[in-house]
Amino acid sequence: MSDPDPFVGRKVLGRYRIVRSIGRGGMGLIYLARQEGAAAFVKPVVVKRAAPELIAKEKSLVQIMGREARIMSHLRHPSIVSVIDFAQEDGAYLLVLDYVHGFHLGQWQRFARASGRSIPVDLAIYIVCKVLDALHYAHTVRGPDGAALGIVHRDVSPSNVLLDVDGSVKLADFGIARMHSDHTEETGQAGMLKGKFAFMAPELITQATPSPKTDLYAAGVLLHEVLAGRNELRVTDSIEATIARILKHVPSAISKLRPDVPVGLDEVLAKALEKDPERRFTDAAAFAHTLRSLNGQTDEALALRLQASVGADFRDPRIAVALDVPDLASLDRSWREYSDDGVMASSQKAQSVSPPTVVHPTGSHPGATRSQIAARPNGPRGRNVLPWVVGALVSLLAIGGGLWVRTYRDRMESVAPPPAVIIVDGRVSGADGLVLDAGSSATPPASTSQSSADPTPPPRTVPPIPPTAVTHAQNGGGGGGADGLTRAFARQQPQVARCFDANAAELSGAPKIEIRFDVDASGHVSSAQVLPAAIAPTPLGACLAGVARATQFGPQASSVSFRIPITATAHRGP
Repeated sequence: MSDPDPFVGRKVLGRYRIVRSIGRGGMGLIYLARQEGAAAFVKPVVVKRAAPELIAKEKSLVQIMGREARIMSHLRHPSIVSVIDFAQEDGAYLLVLDYVHGFHLGQWQRFARASGRSIPVDLAIYIVCKVLDALHYAHTVRGPDGAALGIVHRDVSPSNVLLDVDGSVKLADFGIARMHSDHTEETGQAGMLKGKFAFMAPELITQATPSPKTDLYAAGVLLHEVLAGRNELRVTDSIEATIARILKHVPSAISKLRPDVPVGLDEVLAKALEKDPERRFTDAAAFAHTLRSLNGQTDEALALRLQASVGADFRDPRIAVALDVPDLASLDRSWREYSDDGVMASSQKAQSVSPPTVVHPTGSHPGATRSQIAARPNGPRGRNVLPWVVGALVSLLAIGGGLWVRTYRDRMESVAPPPAVIIVDGRVSGADGLVLDAGSSATPPASTSQSSADPTPPPRTVPPIPPTAVTHAQNGGGGGGADGLTRAFARQQPQVARCFDANAAELSGAPKIEIRFDVDASGHVSSAQVLPAAIAPTPLGACLAGVARATQFGPQASSVSFRIPITATAHRGP
């Protein structure tokens, strides 16, 4: 074991208590800290520290960190990580940033892939639209004198797109960004290329100046990679071969790799990935507008779906095991429960994970509360996996998907499956005169409006699906008819279980609950209603509605309405 970090436990700049180390970035060490104020006020933050010994080895660290702080001080946007403070203390430079309670996009993608799933197309598009919103703001923001600052991010990539458990999307790491007023580096010099090669626009390879168009290209590569499951421009362990592909390779039409993408996306990505920057979109706003027109859903609806999906995956104890990082709950406890004597949930990893607590019909709930089933990744071991907290600067190196999946599966063999609720009679039954199954259910109310609340976790239900299983219904499969619809929702078991588990105090006995679905021909849920009506507006009802709306059913012969009954009972087995 390595020696404990002497910096942990210190209060810096008079108000930030360092509670644990969470990684190492290009500019030094990264810590989780808590901002301490009057009347027991505490708030989590992230502190980047360029220590004196690091500065002595690399003089440019101070200049780089200072530029990042200066650039970020101009940025106030909901999809950009905020800078809180920047100062020097005891010879070290400290940059204080927002804390994002979740994982980065690359980690979510790997966890989903190893679980036999893909990130839903509409959510991938939505995430990139939020990134483009942030980029457009940075590209056009003006300084106090009214002049455009011309900020270019230069490092748009999955590891710099942070996803909070509440569904927010944050663009992070402006460490190599530049403004019009920056004259601190000569990008035309050989060896001065900055950023990750696999996301670098072709003109940068030929020594062009970074521009908003180079950020648009990187955003196009980002979307293509998330949908395709791999970056076609990256050649592992060969920068030269990667550069050659950047200059010559035309990425595959995404519709040939993902038949579930909307019509027109091939053309949009082709325009974003043009080798000639003049043929790309005029700006990030135009790119985002075109993507939104293809998605055909409101940002509000997609935000709820993203909240449901990431909330369930990020709170799933298996993700910490799979990524070899602390679970979010332990990080949450680190800053909440820290005491002056140093007693806290310090940097232990989630080496063994207990299955979620069970639902007790009496309403007692001896296990973790819902707030404890959240937190943030941290302190990676190895270059291939990096839990992301705001401002981390370590570039992720891709590794073979098959190797990662095998490693994931090996780890998962020792983890108990998550279902804590048994779903009884979970078969489809007809509604509004359409009989899909002979099963009986309560008749829904005449109104078909969806539940008023729709947030929290995402998909799965009935027999638990092993995390190693790769199924056709993972992302919209499952087929038509009652059996296909039942199977598709059956994969939501862990998320449905967590809804009951997190809201056990609201339950009494074994309530009979139904979810009424309206599903269009493409398999998307157009509305989901929790019955009985008394449960719909409760946190449990909102959670179940979020799971239901995040479910991807397979293509149907036509639009269909149906109900699926859920019976929650205590599960006391191992």
